[in-house]
Amino acid sequence: MWKEIKINPDRVVFFGCMFGGIVLVVVNMVY
Repeated sequence: MWKEIKINPDRVVFFGCMFGGIVLVVVNMVY
């Protein structure tokens, strides 16, 4: 189970950008 969950830098950057984009959209909607 843990062998399949590897910290892939590309995947981390991808999810980081996606998470950041979602946060920006939510902040723009709230404010």
